[in-house]
Amino acid sequence: MRIGLVTGTSLQTPGGVTTSFLRLAQALMARGCEVDLVFLDYECKTPFVCDGPNGICLEGQIGGLQVYYVRPFSTGHEIRANASVDMQIALEGLARSRAYDVLHCFYVSKTGFMTVYAAREVGCGSVVSVRGNDIHQQIWDPARFGHILWALQHASCVTAVSTEAARRAGTISGRAAGVRVVLNSVDPGEFDGGIGEQRWGSPVFGTAGVLKSKKGVEFLLNAFVRLRDVLPNSTFLVVGDIIERERQEFASLVDRYELGRNLHVTGMVAHREMLRYMRCMDVFLHASLYDGCPNVVLEAFVAGVPVVATPAGAVPELIDDGINGILVETPIAMSEAAFALVRDGSGGIVAAAQRRAATQFLPSREADQFAEIYRSVIRRQTTAPRQCD
Repeated sequence: MRIGLVTGTSLQTPGGVTTSFLRLAQALMARGCEVDLVFLDYECKTPFVCDGPNGICLEGQIGGLQVYYVRPFSTGHEIRANASVDMQIALEGLARSRAYDVLHCFYVSKTGFMTVYAAREVGCGSVVSVRGNDIHQQIWDPARFGHILWALQHASCVTAVSTEAARRAGTISGRAAGVRVVLNSVDPGEFDGGIGEQRWGSPVFGTAGVLKSKKGVEFLLNAFVRLRDVLPNSTFLVVGDIIERERQEFASLVDRYELGRNLHVTGMVAHREMLRYMRCMDVFLHASLYDGCPNVVLEAFVAGVPVVATPAGAVPELIDDGINGILVETPIAMSEAAFALVRDGSGGIVAAAQRRAATQFLPSREADQFAEIYRSVIRRQTTAPRQCD
């Protein structure tokens, strides 16, 4: 099988989509699939050429995977619609020249319409993978909704990173029975061993990633304030950073809660080093208001840190409450659960979480599921839209 994995997110952009995209590509390649990475890039224009395909840029390889950028190439590319026409032509040309069996895109709101449209034009299969932001946030943008709906309705198969996202995608598109759930995976081999320098007050409560409103920032700070009131030397450690557009509001919250002495934000760290910081934590806190399948929860499992989390997105599918983590609904409940873990110890929660990560969330499981989906799509490929098995 030859698969084109399509995304609108650069490899240089930190976040769960980039991590999941590369992990899946490498796992599929290990199973004998031919896999290309394809990036839809509106930001750069390629020079027009008269003796070859336009808008298709081979940018080298990553771990044996060929990396293509699809870009606008004509005059007037500053107008989004003109750039989209160029890129559609280029994506169809790439799909034909590379003879893809399936085009598989991540983030339906960014890449779904162009990917499914190209696949139908060239006669190959299409898989659309819905992420958390697609189904919770981007559907409210009137400029995007029509493209999202069309892609969901006309893809050969739709997958989602949680049962909740699959249900919502089905509600919107009318194809509820055909949305497949494929949870994210975690590869312990991606991370460095050891533990970072412990230079903070203890105990350490922490979170990770790019903090933004959907990650429940005020929920987290409110929970930590309650912990600090009973554990005055404690630290709230953010392994990552605050999204730029919300930094001023975050600073205001820090001032309001008087957290300056107890808060440490690392700034973005290399993905391989994430667990070195997470292992400094006594409890990992995850408070998303809505979510997909958060990689950071799986990474906390691998790091051996007990997790207290809100039941957003796929979190209830990752955590059996009280068995391999604790689910909470409010900041008060989060602070109480985290305090109890520090006071009484985590019992068997950490061991259970590590076992689950090692048995149920390996990249091999995710790759096997997608490989089966691709085979199904290829078998059933026709000119009419079809649902998944």
